[in-house]
Amino acid sequence: GISSSPLREALNRLASEGFVETEDRRGFRVRQVSVEELHDITRVRILLEQEALRDAIANGDDEWEARVLASYHRLRLAQGRLSGAAMVLDDGWATRHREFHFSLLGACSSRNLLDLCANYFIQAERYRHFTAPFRKTNSNAATEHMRLMKAVLARQEKLAMELITAHIQRSTRAVAAALEAHPLGAQDRPREEPRRALRA
Repeated sequence: GISSSPLREALNRLASEGFVETEDRRGFRVRQVSVEELHDITRVRILLEQEALRDAIANGDDEWEARVLASYHRLRLAQGRLSGAAMVLDDGWATRHREFHFSLLGACSSRNLLDLCANYFIQAERYRHFTAPFRKTNSNAATEHMRLMKAVLARQEKLAMELITAHIQRSTRAVAAALEAHPLGAQDRPREEPRRALRA
């Protein structure tokens, strides 16, 4: 029910953010996943989030602390109602999980850095969502979120850096194992398999 112009604009934006690819005279298609790209996303995400978190800890005020506490409480309530793949695939949990991680970085003074963190978080989220039916979820996620929240609010910078790194890396290991066991959409997919392109 819409013209092709806004659709093309949306697809071009998704392409610029790495979620779809353009094909000459064929349109657009969803970008394939790979273990190599997952590890690259993880590496960059850790670098970005460490810097943003360090800045947030240095500049955060009382209102920032209140937002962190509130977002953690909402996430904890959602975690108590769900488990396994259902948790990662649940839109409500995913929203609260994203809000919690973004609240930790919320006092960072660099808008550009925050935008980059958001982009790489969403790219990692794509991988987590894709592999959710095939992997074991992190049973310690709730504890990790609590420890991270406490370290950040206590302004324990070194501990917070270690915890955010370990948290991201643990998720990456689980996603990578699922990709290797169930390489759906991986880049070694046979070329003769037909692929639908999204035309705009």
